[in-house]
Parts: sequence; structure tokens; C-alpha cells
Amino acid sequence: MDDPELEAIRRKRMAELMAQQGGGPGGSGGMPQNPEQAAAQAEQRKAQEQQRQDMLRSIMTADARERRESTNLRSRKRACDAARRATDAE
Repeated sequence: MDDPELEAIRRKRMAELMAQQGGGPGGSGGMPQNPEQAAAQAEQRKAQEQQRQDMLRSIMTADARERRESTNLRSRKRACDAARRATDAE
């Protein structure tokens, strides 16, 4: 039942998932070490969101932004997907 090759694949996949989430040894995922790190991460997230909003504002027409906002009210996931596709196209 214990196959070394299967176990190696499982460990590799777990490491990939942890890296994607920022977890793992020395990663930035999970709880920050101290309040300064928490504040810095919050500020970084805020800056990234503002940059994303600015980019969307520059590439979307007023009608497209209005449709995105109405979609955002109905389904946050769909609105995020639409914004991601819009920014990936640029």
C-alpha cells in the first residue's frame, strides 16, 4: 500500500499547493509574525487592489464598468473573473 513513488508525488503536489497559497516554511501565508508585518501586508493588498481598479478604469468603457458593477452585486466571483480576463487581455 505504501508506494514510495506515490508518496513522492503527494509530497510534491502538497509543496506546490503550499507555494500557491504562500504557506510553507518562510512563506507569507497564514498569520503574520507581528503587527508590523500584518500592517505591511494589508497596505500591500490595498495598493494592489487600487492598481487593479486603476487598470480596469483605463481599459473599460463606462458601459462595461456599469455592467461589471451590476454583475458584482449579483455574483462577486463572476465579476472577479471578468476583471481578470479584462486585465489579462491588456
